[in-house]
Amino acid sequence: MTRIVTWGMLSALALSGCKKTLEKALDALDGGPQESYCEALCDWGTTCHEADRDLDSDAVYAACVAATEALDADCAQAGTEEGLDPTASATVAECTEAIQAKTTAGECKAFTGNEIEQRAGLPPAACVTLGLDAQETFDAARDATQEGGAEMCDRFSETWCSQMSECLLGDFDLPQEAIDLIGEPQQICEDQLAGIFTNDCVANGLYDPPVGFTDFNPTRMAAAECIDGLADQSCDLLFSGEIPPICAGSFASADDAAGFATGLLGAVCEFGDFIPPELCGG
Repeated sequence: MTRIVTWGMLSALALSGCKKTLEKALDALDGGPQESYCEALCDWGTTCHEADRDLDSDAVYAACVAATEALDADCAQAGTEEGLDPTASATVAECTEAIQAKTTAGECKAFTGNEIEQRAGLPPAACVTLGLDAQETFDAARDATQEGGAEMCDRFSETWCSQMSECLLGDFDLPQEAIDLIGEPQQICEDQLAGIFTNDCVANGLYDPPVGFTDFNPTRMAAAECIDGLADQSCDLLFSGEIPPICAGSFASADDAAGFATGLLGAVCEFGDFIPPELCGG
């Protein structure tokens, strides 16, 4: 019965001139494995995160596929030799093509935007015909590909230290002699911040992702905005001993923010006579 109905649909498509849709429907009749909804979502999410952070793309993608296939049995079925039935196959093909278009266009707010943008994320309209579970699977893909709290704590400190290093090497022309004698600015900074901030950030789950649709972590959101905007801050501001306004919400308390700023400046002052004396109160 499915094949009879499908051929009737194909005839209508041919008469209406819907060539592209007709080709997809014909492909669907061939059966066999095809890219699943889950795979397309996970490719979209992983690709978006690749542009924002260093990650093991294969591991993130695999974890995402496992999480989404646990919710959507058709995803696993799509990759088998038997494949999906023709009607479902054509529907999935239409959906995955729409997802691929968003991936290629770099539309990433649903995966890497702020928490509000992520919570408002939706699969493409072409995927609505997959049913109500399509949104649940989409949410699982978003959650499986997002940055973990520990990873974000590390990246927060690493970003600050990278900016500090660029300022020392660029604006303050730190000589190679200083690096040979004292060490790489990036590593010195990361070591300094580990005991002051990073380790506690990880242990306390400061930047852990929210759980559930209505849960938000404003500190994580502020840290993400800080990371994105840190490159626009002046070296004088970064070395002022204070936290720039764009990063003020990234800490659990004002004392923690002050300690972080002091620690950063302490890493700078490790280079003593090789930097302007006014930076360290000289």
